[in-house]
Amino acid sequence: MPAYALDKTSLTPLYQQLYQHLREDIESGILKVGARLPSRRRLANDLSVSPATVEAAITQLSVEGYVSPKPRSGYYVNAIETMPQTDSAKIAATGKRTIPANENRSFKKKPRFDLTSNDISNESFPFSQWTRTLRSVMAEEPEELIIGSGDPCGQPVLRNALADFLYDTRGMEVNPDCVVVASGSQVLYNLCVQLLGHQMTIAIEDPGYLRLHSIYRANGVETVPVPLGKNGLSRQGLEECGASLVHVMPSHQFPTGRVMPVNERYELLAWANEDDGRYILEDDYDSELRLQGRPVPTLKTIDALGRAIYTNTFTRSFAPGFRIAYMVLPEQLMNLYRRKLGFYSCTVSNMTQLALARFIESGKMTRHIAKVKTNSRKNRDTFIKVLRKSDLCNNIEFAGTDAGLHFMLHLDVELDESEIVARAEEAGIRIRPLRDYSMLASKNSGGDFERGIDHWFPISLSSLTETKAEEAAQALAHCLSMSGSFS
Repeated sequence: MPAYALDKTSLTPLYQQLYQHLREDIESGILKVGARLPSRRRLANDLSVSPATVEAAITQLSVEGYVSPKPRSGYYVNAIETMPQTDSAKIAATGKRTIPANENRSFKKKPRFDLTSNDISNESFPFSQWTRTLRSVMAEEPEELIIGSGDPCGQPVLRNALADFLYDTRGMEVNPDCVVVASGSQVLYNLCVQLLGHQMTIAIEDPGYLRLHSIYRANGVETVPVPLGKNGLSRQGLEECGASLVHVMPSHQFPTGRVMPVNERYELLAWANEDDGRYILEDDYDSELRLQGRPVPTLKTIDALGRAIYTNTFTRSFAPGFRIAYMVLPEQLMNLYRRKLGFYSCTVSNMTQLALARFIESGKMTRHIAKVKTNSRKNRDTFIKVLRKSDLCNNIEFAGTDAGLHFMLHLDVELDESEIVARAEEAGIRIRPLRDYSMLASKNSGGDFERGIDHWFPISLSSLTETKAEEAAQALAHCLSMSGSFS
């Protein structure tokens, strides 16, 4: 085992330094495939750090797929493939599928607790700070900058702030000139279609965000659902569907909450590298809000050949009503974008852009995100604690509780999914089964879920306060704890 020198005077946390050393040695082959990592106690003693520091570093490596635990044995190094530099012919396209009608499920009355919502609670938004920022922009920025047409890709000051923000939160080195700002991720997806062409086929994860099919098909583009495998998108399904663009959420997949291991990311980049016309749209929608450990590095970070289009939004971290999103294009696509789509005006007002730039530069956004994460942990912990103390305690299972603002709940009850949804609705709770997010539900069985897709429910608590999260858990436990509900 190599000896690592950790700098205790550095601003970089010790666990992050250790994580980086271990990751580099795994990727370079110094730590061989199948090698067992030293015990946490031994590493802590050798490096003169606490066991918690070692635990945090190894946990991050495990989340990203660099190592795997074996019961009562320790952690072992996984095989990490490098991206092959090969060419291959395009693969044939397959047929279309229709979007299930239950995607647009509606409720008779507004629920007290919407556990499917992406909204945030009023208590989570920094109204006073945002108001002061808007006032400072009005008072201090040149009038022509506020009311003028501006750069079609977004105000330069905001694109520079976003580049710094991505470096601080995601470890990405971004050229601000390759950043495009737009009013919401849906606008970005429309722009991507116009940039890459309407003749392509787009692969979308299944289960996944079904609205993507509607957005892309409204642009006249064929979409194909590709099933999720154990660790990520099915490579076989991707090869067979004939897609030239794949839309993925590698750092926090919606709705399953899975994190794509690094080996699967390299395989995805290898797929894109097989043909000059292939690209990956990396949807990183709430990854800076990981509730434990550092956010998982982006796929674009390891993209050496410019095949990944990075997109993100402030919908979850700030507020959905502001409709602020951005993408980072590979340099060759950015040049094409300016030639082909440079006539578009930026769809976000200058006022909002300038205010957001100031909010980021001042550190207010970083502090706000830290507060959101703290509140989200409280909501999650309270919700789970109440259910584990309820009559449902032996009939529940959770997955993906640390990856972001939503997680998965499995309900092992005799009721079928429609009865669970109906009982919850009567109790003022809105939930949707994982099946509702799948176009291939009848064929999707397994992945990370031992019981298949049945009786799994994505849970989002972002629109609730801690008190409301507690009440929602109590109401859910009560409505499902009736006689005959347990299996």
